[in-house]
Amino acid sequence: DLKAIPVLSSSSLHQHLGELLASQAGSDVTFTVSGESFPAHKNVLAVRSPVFMAEFFGEMQEKNSGRVEIQKMEAPVFGAMLRFIYTDAVPELDGKQEAAAAATTTTLAQHLLVAADRYGLDRLKPQGDV
Repeated sequence: DLKAIPVLSSSSLHQHLGELLASQAGSDVTFTVSGESFPAHKNVLAVRSPVFMAEFFGEMQEKNSGRVEIQKMEAPVFGAMLRFIYTDAVPELDGKQEAAAAATTTTLAQHLLVAADRYGLDRLKPQGDV
């Protein structure tokens, strides 16, 4: 006879995964993007992106590699995409930027849409009428 265990309605999983990304503890892959390194966790990336799933657990060459070089993407865009994968948030796009940073934020958003397409991150794309 199983009894229900009460669960708090608000999950802190996104916070814990964000802390995992920031701490780099247990990372098993490092991405090199425009000369910058980004340690990450293959399992987390694979469950969030069908492209990473294929790369790390399919027949692609990255399967056994601890290093992956990303071409045709800027480091800040990749970093923002990683934070989204781990936390479901893009702090750079939270709407609290000053006018001088608005153009940069718009450019980042455009590049993130391209990254979302590239890695199958549908949740990163705007939903509904835009």
